[in-house]
Amino acid sequence: MSPNRTPLPGYGTDAISEADAIRHALQAYSYRLGFNAPTNQIFVILPNDQLEQLAEKVAYSFWEAYDPGHTVIRLATSWATTADEVHELIRIIKNLAQ
Repeated sequence: MSPNRTPLPGYGTDAISEADAIRHALQAYSYRLGFNAPTNQIFVILPNDQLEQLAEKVAYSFWEAYDPGHTVIRLATSWATTADEVHELIRIIKNLAQ
């Protein structure tokens, strides 16, 4: 967004807050962020052996290979993402980390 444009109130802010909650949960469960994007996109480094298990429950995008044993994936929230969906993803992250 250009610096001269102001977003409409309420548009996009929930998606960013939800992404922040997911970022915090990932870090709480010792996952590393590929980089910290202050947007609705989350880039996380996952061990390759966890990708298939995650894909069974969550839609994500491959971003890039991090090293031979890890991959950066992209998760994203939107204006339509619900709090229940965020809580469910955090539960999935917790289970994946164990």
